[in-house]
Order: sequence, then C-alpha cells, then structure tokens
Amino acid sequence: MSDKKFLLVVEDDGALCAQLGMIVEYFGYESALAGTCAEARQKFKERKPDAVLSDLYLPDGTGVELLHEFHETDGNLPVIILTGFPSPETIRQTLIEGGYTYLAKPVDLVQLRNLLKRALGEN
Repeated sequence: MSDKKFLLVVEDDGALCAQLGMIVEYFGYESALAGTCAEARQKFKERKPDAVLSDLYLPDGTGVELLHEFHETDGNLPVIILTGFPSPETIRQTLIEGGYTYLAKPVDLVQLRNLLKRALGEN
C-alpha cells in the first residue's frame, strides 16, 4: 500500500468526477471515484479515505447524508462538499452538519489544493 493520502471523490457528473480524480492525483494523492451515494459507501468500506470530496446533490442522496454516515466511523474525517448551486443556506447547512468546508463549482484549483493540504494536515 502506498504512503500517499487517499481521497474518495463523489460526483454524479461522470466527466467532472474523472477530472477531479485526475486533479487530486496530480496533487499527489490517490483517489477512488464514485457517482452515487451507494458507490461511495462501497468504496468507503473497501478502503477508508483520508478525506472525502463530495458533491452536495447526488442521484440517491446528498453529500451531507454521506458526511453523517462516514462520521459514524471516523468523526474527524474531513468531508469537503461541492455544489454548483451555492447559497448561504447550503453553506450554513454544510458547516453546521460537520462538513470540513464548502466549495462552489466550478472549483478553483489553487483553493482546492490549499484546502486539501490543510484538511490532510500538510500545512
């Protein structure tokens, strides 16, 4: 097994999910990709990630629901929520529910890299 940090990327847009996976690998991390909550749960069982990057709205649930489930196993797991529909209410909900932080799409790559470094204790 690699020493690289492992991220679970959850995004229902297949092209964006693949792109995010390539980006986090370019940043030096390993990644697993999921397009639904069910896939994310399975990937989580297969290998616990060091952080999760999840879309807010998924076909079979939400990133916040995943956040709750994953925090039952690891309450300190950083879960970064992404959405293309940012609003003060969704930002507030994400943070109150225990999300590490919130990013609006399209994602700023410098901001994403800095957030991942901070979330993974690399700063």
